[in-house]
Amino acid sequence: MRIGRAGTALLIGLAGMAVACTSQADRASSTTSAASTTLPVSSSASSPSRDGSGAGSSVPESAAPDSSVADTAGTSSSSPDTAATVSSAPVTSDSTAPAVPGLAADNDNAGSSTGITDDSINVAYIGADFSALAGTGLVPDLGDQQKQVQSFVDEINANGGIAGRQIKIHFKLISILAGGPDVIQAECIAATQEFQAAVVVLAPAAARDMARCTSVTNKTLTLETTAFDDALYSESQGRLISTGGMTVDRQFRAWADKMSELGYLDGKTIGVVVGDQPAEFSNAVNSALVPELEKLGHPAAQVITLPCTSSQTACEQYDVAATKLQESGVDTVFMELANTFGTGLIQAASDIDYQPKWFLEGNQVTDTVLKFLDSVKASLDGSVGVGFSFNIPTDINQGATDCNKIVSDRSGETDAPGSDAFGFVSNVCGAFQTLQLAGKQLVGKPLDQGTLIAAIEGLGTIHYGIGPDGSLSATKHDAGDYLFLCDYQAATGTCVRRSEPPFKVPA
Repeated sequence: MRIGRAGTALLIGLAGMAVACTSQADRASSTTSAASTTLPVSSSASSPSRDGSGAGSSVPESAAPDSSVADTAGTSSSSPDTAATVSSAPVTSDSTAPAVPGLAADNDNAGSSTGITDDSINVAYIGADFSALAGTGLVPDLGDQQKQVQSFVDEINANGGIAGRQIKIHFKLISILAGGPDVIQAECIAATQEFQAAVVVLAPAAARDMARCTSVTNKTLTLETTAFDDALYSESQGRLISTGGMTVDRQFRAWADKMSELGYLDGKTIGVVVGDQPAEFSNAVNSALVPELEKLGHPAAQVITLPCTSSQTACEQYDVAATKLQESGVDTVFMELANTFGTGLIQAASDIDYQPKWFLEGNQVTDTVLKFLDSVKASLDGSVGVGFSFNIPTDINQGATDCNKIVSDRSGETDAPGSDAFGFVSNVCGAFQTLQLAGKQLVGKPLDQGTLIAAIEGLGTIHYGIGPDGSLSATKHDAGDYLFLCDYQAATGTCVRRSEPPFKVPA
């Protein structure tokens, strides 16, 4: 797998909740009627991790990461990602910072100085622990996250800290094999209420519910290294910022736009298939992809949501979905099933001699996910994909090398360029460096949640360690700006990136 701005195709199954699905009304359009169907769920259990948002390795300009470590929570325990709403008591604040135009304009916690003193700032890091599946080939080797995070904290602290304050770090990894909503809530509370973090940094593969618990329920500034759906950014009142990803809504709109621009939708009957988990995908299909196709004049004839909560690796009712698509005359499918979930649909289509054109997106075009589609590679041959940086040598910028050198110099851990761990280090490093650079703008000035958010927004261009630069602003809290095109080749089992430059995605 390639991690960088390619997003983290982390194949995690997490304890979930019961999902009740009902049929939806047919979707009317100017040219055809799209049947929007949620197939029934027969059971409930675990849900897959988010895979497609583009985990960027952002390295803001002239940053040297920083350190003083306190409250290391150490060993792993449970697992991210469920669709259950997490609820806990919010951190109180006496908001006094003035509202600013943009996503943070209505932040009712802007004046909070929780976790901030004259000489220290509390930062919590929450990541996923994949050690239980090490050696299975299901998950990437990301290296020693605790050493990596400690190295960044030490480097930043040795270079002035955050706005002249030393970082105190709370470190926690959550095992991918145990837990669920209760574990997410417990770890969220430990970071925001018990440790009283001023900032939470979420590693790639963090669950949407964790991001919601920290940024919405507990009103804590949260930096995350992939991205979620637009709705969560709005709900967080500006307290959620992606230093290395693009919202799923932006990805999906750009996906539809590019396929239309290239003429791939002309005269075609379109279908869309998504799972009911992860929620950010199903949300964005309904709020972005389907409306964008309609706006382009290529409305979907079928929009199918598969039940995917009863297994960690597969959805249910693939045969029903394939038959619906075939009977509707669908010859082109936007397939947005996370990670391993897509294999069953393509196989079910092949079993009834149904061979549409498949469009792939995000982590579906990474090597890690595509190897799980090897059994259906003949059906995928010629599929077109869009994705983020492929972490190939020409994508690696000096920032990624510098970030990995920090870890090597301070911990002795060395990862090869192009490896999963190399890209992961660059990714997480970018979040810490974003904090450091924002802090440089606030030395000698008031520091609270509102001023820190404004300083991050004011950074503008975000220099990625891997792939093209991104950007942040008061109205844009997801830094990713570019996508690449690729073509799936059955002979190699990979999606080969096209030689043309990446295309820019509108904010």
